[in-house]
Amino acid sequence: MLRDMLVLDFTKGYCGAFATSALAVQGAKVHKIIIEDNKDFLLNLGIKAEGSSTRFMAYNGNKEVVIVDKGQEEGLNSLIKNADVIVVNENINKGFISYEKVKEMNPNVVFANISALGENYQKMPYAESSAFVQALAGIVDMTGFPEKAPVMPGANMIENFCGLSLSVAIVTAYYNKLMNNTGENIKFSMYNTVFSIMESPILFSELQNLDVSRCGNGDYGTLVPYDVYECKDGYFSAGLAGETGWDRFCEAIGKPELIEDERFITNEKRCENYKEATAIISEFCLTKTRNELVKVFTTKDIPNSPVLSIGETMQVGQVNDREMVVPLPNGWLVPGNPVKSV
Repeated sequence: MLRDMLVLDFTKGYCGAFATSALAVQGAKVHKIIIEDNKDFLLNLGIKAEGSSTRFMAYNGNKEVVIVDKGQEEGLNSLIKNADVIVVNENINKGFISYEKVKEMNPNVVFANISALGENYQKMPYAESSAFVQALAGIVDMTGFPEKAPVMPGANMIENFCGLSLSVAIVTAYYNKLMNNTGENIKFSMYNTVFSIMESPILFSELQNLDVSRCGNGDYGTLVPYDVYECKDGYFSAGLAGETGWDRFCEAIGKPELIEDERFITNEKRCENYKEATAIISEFCLTKTRNELVKVFTTKDIPNSPVLSIGETMQVGQVNDREMVVPLPNGWLVPGNPVKSV
């Protein structure tokens, strides 16, 4: 879909690399620009082989790598003049490549400038600690169990979410470029992007004056039951999407007497009595395997799923049938594109 788009990726790390990788999956031609004496730190992470690493290849395997010797940056001018999109890190590329310099050579370019905190970040408290925006934006405080320390989100999901959001912004600007023959200077803040997904705790804070923090696997301020429960052979997730379904849930766990129990008769009541409801459900789940629980809850039309490991997920038919694991030219496996066009 983006086969006529030429992208220059000057970024280091995950966010920009994920964004431009998403563009490449959609057909864009992406050049990963590496300055020889200031290489992307991803090259040193993960398993190293063939002059690269698993981390670098996972995010850049569908791009053409262009290595530039320090002091020979002028050789990039021909690429810059013809590029549709240029993506940089503000703190890394400052002084080397800027929107002002690029615009002189390519007035209609889409220029995406990634920063951790955004404009006027100096006014923020703790601005010097910009490396962990998920901590500054409240995500870390919301992750984990209430009686334990906060937990960093896993699997680079925050960086990847930012990268995906950036790719959407780039495609939108590129469409405007095609329609109106005009470029755009995208000033992308990772902090603002992460903060934007905190709508639920923000609403609790602003509308109910509640100081919301981490609550484990449940959502006992909003929905009960909606949790992860231990079972005979691992863990299992089950819950209701709203007010209805409590009668079916009670029948599924063999406790029809709870349907009219005043402690649980409404979702609001169940939220108030979360610990009691969870204790009853947990006791039932511990008597069953994951497969048994799938049958029990599916029969009663209750949303449910076993908690699968990454190894188990790799064997799921949907993953293979939809080509969600694909080989790079060197044979390494990476996640595929979730968007399938027909």
